[in-house]
Amino acid sequence: MPGRLADRRIIVTGAASGMGRAIAILFAAEGAQVALFDRDVRLLQEVAAETGQTAIEVDVSDEASVAAAVRKAAEAMGGIDGVINAAGILRELPFDLTTSAIYNDVMNVNLRGPFLVCQAALPELRKAPMATIVNIASNAALNPHPGMAVYSASKAGLVGLTKAMAKELGPTIRVNAICPGIIRTPMNASMWEQGGIGDAAVEATIALKRPGQPSEIAEVCLFLTAEQSSFVSAGVLAVNGGALY
Repeated sequence: MPGRLADRRIIVTGAASGMGRAIAILFAAEGAQVALFDRDVRLLQEVAAETGQTAIEVDVSDEASVAAAVRKAAEAMGGIDGVINAAGILRELPFDLTTSAIYNDVMNVNLRGPFLVCQAALPELRKAPMATIVNIASNAALNPHPGMAVYSASKAGLVGLTKAMAKELGPTIRVNAICPGIIRTPMNASMWEQGGIGDAAVEATIALKRPGQPSEIAEVCLFLTAEQSSFVSAGVLAVNGGALY
């Protein structure tokens, strides 16, 4: 029985770990061809071996690297009709300790990266009768809190970029954003390490009393990429377990 993404050809950035990995695995299981983008070659090859999909090393903050990777993806899959921008980095520091170098690193990956990937993929996306882009933003874009000023700004920028692209690129390209809350991924593993805030503190901030799992974000990405969401564009969906902050 064909999956919900049969015959689709989709780039997933940040595919080596966390939410990107979960998205890539689910999309491959649903019948899509997936171009796995990441700069961690070792982990990327593991995901490629698990899914049978194409691994492409790329630095999403570098324009030349992105252009080359998108060309390879289009060649490998015979085109591109979907993008999931899941690559991201988190630097949690007080505002007065946040250097311009940290600012640049976060903005380059979290906001410049999706911009570059979408621009490079746009000629291929426009060839498709219906293409999709899903940008992984953050609950911090909707409700910033102390220690995450630059991260919050990068993700708020991504929400704005999503809405603007949706209005420019319709009717044949749908663009949506997901704003995850606390998801148990390698990026925020320190929350559960010694000295981290731990489950009790996490549960106190979430109505559902638990962190989310990468697979739960992957399922929402699947909905926004599949035909079931055919009238959804410029959407910004909070997937945060009912965040209380």
